[in-house]
Amino acid sequence: MQDLSDADLTSFSSADLELVRVAQSAYGIHLFGKVRLPAMPDGGPAYLHVRIFVSDELAKLHCIHTEEREEPDGEKRYRAVFTKADELEWFDT
Repeated sequence: MQDLSDADLTSFSSADLELVRVAQSAYGIHLFGKVRLPAMPDGGPAYLHVRIFVSDELAKLHCIHTEEREEPDGEKRYRAVFTKADELEWFDT
């Protein structure tokens, strides 16, 4: 994935949105989306999880999910590109 350009990583469109979930909070509606990155191979991680906030104003991208994991040696690893099997759930990060 590190050899992909910024253009490759941002070359998705609304047609690449594969799954949407909706949640409501006191502030408004949150749309969670699983977006396929077309430049990524089918067999590996190839999905961004995004949260879009909807209120009386224009809908806005609120965040892209990143996951932090601590390895057995104490090192922290992060990921922002998920697999098709990874669940699309509420996230704040």
